[in-house]
Amino acid sequence: RRRAAARAARARAAGVAKDDVLAAEAWIELVEVVGYELARTTEGLTLAHAATAAVARAGDRDDLTAKLLHARALTTSTKDSAAAIPLEQQALTIRERRGDADGIAESVNDLARLHANRGDYAGAEAMHRRALALREQLLGAEHPLVAESLNNLGVVLYHQGKLDDARPLYERALALRVKVLGPDHYDVGVTLNNLGGLYLDLGDDARAADHLGRALANWERAVGKDHPDLAIPLANLGDLANRQGDHAGALAACERALRIEEKASGADDPDLAYNLVCIGEAHLGARRAGAALAAFERALRLREGSPGDRGELARTRLDLVLALTAARGDALVGADRTRAQGLADQACQVLDTLGATWRGRAVACNARRTAHR
Repeated sequence: RRRAAARAARARAAGVAKDDVLAAEAWIELVEVVGYELARTTEGLTLAHAATAAVARAGDRDDLTAKLLHARALTTSTKDSAAAIPLEQQALTIRERRGDADGIAESVNDLARLHANRGDYAGAEAMHRRALALREQLLGAEHPLVAESLNNLGVVLYHQGKLDDARPLYERALALRVKVLGPDHYDVGVTLNNLGGLYLDLGDDARAADHLGRALANWERAVGKDHPDLAIPLANLGDLANRQGDHAGALAACERALRIEEKASGADDPDLAYNLVCIGEAHLGARRAGAALAAFERALRLREGSPGDRGELARTRLDLVLALTAARGDALVGADRTRAQGLADQACQVLDTLGATWRGRAVACNARRTAHR
């Protein structure tokens, strides 16, 4: 489907060459499809040079310049969210100057996504609140894009530990998506998964299992049983199984998630760390310290090599301390002991700042840090 979109965009770029404005719009669309939707970043940025020339032939109109900046920001974000932010900010500045309400909403929503990708959830929250207000004003309260903003705002609140604020937003998004898109739509599965993860953190295992199971079934129907997005509810179900002491069930869910994501994204994708931590915790719970240690070591390498969720990085460091202790026992001396102390210090410094969602891990972390003094 995406290849067909790229071919169609190329055809439009070639076929409307006699109309400079239409040609520029077609080239911009091609940049976005190839560079962002297909994640062929280098090719997309190369196409952006042709798009820039097409915009110049069309008279360097502000609306086209803003659209091209937006397409370049999307493309750049597939590799570097930080570098994409000034591009999208330039697009927003132009659109604000022109009074382009639709364009402003688009740029604000993308800036929120970029800030969230960098772990700046406070910055993302401000942008998502603005995007939600704009979309409600422009589109009405029952538009699918309003549901998207509700869901996205819930996500950044969740990542700040504001679970009581995130929950009603997820619930509104879910009800709206079911109403306007139908119960089997992919986006319904997105919010089901988010609510399931929230209930998991609240300790409501029954609701967590219900929502995560429904999310998994929804996505299996919508995109098939091997789609990489299935790894998300699978990892959450694995976390739930680990907490309930079902380490075999956790291992099955998270190993399936790992296989799916490795096939789609390769062995170096930082998102694999979620599955690896789940796998490591299953092995640790089943007293297989060596296997747990290998999983946590790989997860930590992936997480330390990429900016992301500070809480999950701290969790991985704490898990590695626990695995080192279990694997080495009384032999945890010398370099291993020094490393465990350093990891525990790093983990506790973050976990102590993250609020109620992480309180249990913060307590465990400080107990472990004291034990290694």
